[in-house]
Amino acid sequence: MARSASAMAPVSCAIDPAMVLSHKFPEAAYEDEALYALAMGACNADAADEKELQLVYHRDGQSSIKVLPTFISALNAKTGDGFYMDVPGLHYDPTLLLHGQQYIEIYKPIPSRDNIADGKFF
Repeated sequence: MARSASAMAPVSCAIDPAMVLSHKFPEAAYEDEALYALAMGACNADAADEKELQLVYHRDGQSSIKVLPTFISALNAKTGDGFYMDVPGLHYDPTLLLHGQQYIEIYKPIPSRDNIADGKFF
């Protein structure tokens, strides 16, 4: 059976930089930082371990918890499907996507703040 021309047409992979940059990405807050730490195993062996407890609770309030450095790489998981499929202006064929490498360079501890949005701390 022959395939129609439209079935063989490539998926449009157009990018509108202005639209993508104006998109408001989901925000991350204290709760996300603490939940991420728990998911990574913080306090798993000993719930009262002072060193690990700093990642999920602080007596001075959540704004004083320590943030795991790898939390930054998990921020894109807050989008609809874990990738950037729902970003207006960013059109690509996800079957052609290959995540080959990710790199994070950390110069100082990541602060726990009111929220993180668009990769910036507020």
